Amino acid sequence: MLASGFVLRSDHHFRVAMHNNLPVEVWLSGKLHDYGGPIEVNTDDMVKINGLRFAKVMFEFRIR
Repeated sequence: MLASGFVLRSDHHFRVAMHNNLPVEVWLSGKLHDYGGPIEVNTDDMVKINGLRFAKVMFEFRIR
């Protein structure tokens, strides 16, 4: 299981977080951007959390 603070970097990390319904925070430029929640949708380019879409190239995603 992925620990709190773990940064999701690979597609495998995103799939594991989504499969295990882990809460994910969204970070931008080293600052917490959105408290997030479980990943609802995971594509090559974006992640959907709580109905909001976040581009993977713009944001960092960490396990809460």
